[in-house]
Amino acid sequence: NSVVSKNLYIENPSLYFTKSNGVIEQIEISNALNVDSASYDVLEEKQTTDAKKAWLIEFNMPLASGSVHEENAYIIGSEGNKLSFIQPVIENEKYICLKNNEQFSFNTLYYIVIEKEVTSVQGSKLKKGLYVPFTVQ
Repeated sequence: NSVVSKNLYIENPSLYFTKSNGVIEQIEISNALNVDSASYDVLEEKQTTDAKKAWLIEFNMPLASGSVHEENAYIIGSEGNKLSFIQPVIENEKYICLKNNEQFSFNTLYYIVIEKEVTSVQGSKLKKGLYVPFTVQ
């Protein structure tokens, strides 16, 4: 329990508060990010035991080298913070490799994010961006 004030306290995964009439209300708390489903496809959560894992994302056509950079291929933590130690590079023309220069924390939810601005060598963009949640066990 974390007491925020005499009328407010947190007991994971809920927030409780006392209304002016003395009734205690409960609100469920989630650390999952809200993702705009009109702009992004959210894929099934992945698991790894490798805290230094470099993630490899395969595409169905060769990628334009200038279209892959830290602004459109990255990893964020569960609070929405972009990880500065991830470096995206194109490998074998059809793969984005998210190279990891540090370690992920264990039992923490992360999200691989690929923005729809990633472009093929023919100039085609993705219809939607991608979110891929993962946890290091």
